[in-house]
Amino acid sequence: METTSPQAEQSLSARPPLARIGIGTAGVLLANLGILSFFLLYDLSLYQLVIVYWCECFWVGVFSFLKLLVASLAGDPFANRHVHVSRGSSLFFSVVAAWFTSGFFFSLFALLGVLIFSPAFDTAEAGSLHLEHFRFALSASLLLAAGHAISFVANFLVRAEFRRARFGQLLALPFKRCLAMLGAVIIALAVVLALPGIATSTVFAAILIALKIMADFRLHCAERATLHRTHH
Repeated sequence: METTSPQAEQSLSARPPLARIGIGTAGVLLANLGILSFFLLYDLSLYQLVIVYWCECFWVGVFSFLKLLVASLAGDPFANRHVHVSRGSSLFFSVVAAWFTSGFFFSLFALLGVLIFSPAFDTAEAGSLHLEHFRFALSASLLLAAGHAISFVANFLVRAEFRRARFGQLLALPFKRCLAMLGAVIIALAVVLALPGIATSTVFAAILIALKIMADFRLHCAERATLHRTHH
């Protein structure tokens, strides 16, 4: 009968759960696939799709702030060898840091909005600035918000990631998680400016969604792996 050495068992237990598709990961993937379904069923324009991803940046910021609050109240994000930080002080420092960091984060969010609502998209997709289009895109983004909510509950709360999360990780989290959305918007804007004919095609938008899903999955797994390494 084969036996596994203690070193091998420790190595196996130390592996980050990148390949594990848990409820949180499934929620993120299904939400993104839901956007793809919305795009195909309702014939969304590239402009509407970009607004959906722009709105997702807001949800990422909201849930990142919730993670910081939960970790400050129930975890120990400031844990180190030299200084002990009380729960009250931890919450105070986290709120102050989030206040200033969110100013920078939402400034980038607003700047991205200026690019999105620029005349480049207006001329490439005439008539796409109607209010009902924006409302529909905002409603569709709630699907992505639900995906982030499922991940927050399943990973951060149920799997107790808040006990292992550190202040620097949580503060940088919204910037890292918005890379996929930012990349999708920049690619879309570049194609609209350079190749407007391709920008209006369904194939290009479907490829953009697929690239965003892959990037989102990698970022999600990287976040889980970072917290796993912190634990060990």
